[in-house]
Amino acid sequence: MDYFKNYRKCLKVYGIYNKRLKCAEYLKYFKCPSEKSFALNNKWHNIKGPAYFEYSSNGSTVCTEYIVNGETHRINGPAVISYHNNGRIFIESYYIEGVHHRENGPATIEYYESGNIKREVYRRAIKVHNDDGPAIIYYYENGNIKQETYYLYDKIISKKKFYRLRKDALQKWNKNI
Repeated sequence: MDYFKNYRKCLKVYGIYNKRLKCAEYLKYFKCPSEKSFALNNKWHNIKGPAYFEYSSNGSTVCTEYIVNGETHRINGPAVISYHNNGRIFIESYYIEGVHHRENGPATIEYYESGNIKREVYRRAIKVHNDDGPAIIYYYENGNIKQETYYLYDKIISKKKFYRLRKDALQKWNKNI
């Protein structure tokens, strides 16, 4: 990992006892003017919080990323969070073990600088997909819906076809009960 070789002057090493593995691990902590990161075995890694931070020239946070064993990962919240210049959230993205995915909500949420939602994208195992409605939704800044697009497993379909397929699936399911 050539990325880490450039940060020797910024490096601190912390010994951590891993109870699960019953051995000591060494967590490398890098801090330079515009970035801060944690690494384990030459992979970005931090189980207690974000493993990567990026800062603007004025010191405000631009981006944080939760990474475990080199894979973008967070179970109970967004794994990647980017910020507008005013400090409000710009984009939240959900990942599980490196896969862009979220089970019960949008996997990506983009915000206007005001804090209102601009766009939501539903994903299941990387694919644009939503069983319950539109998979991509754009909003006006006042919160009203601007555009909805329906997808099933990365394939765009019409709203009419989506609800027909959903109705057919529910009827089959009800017959089997």
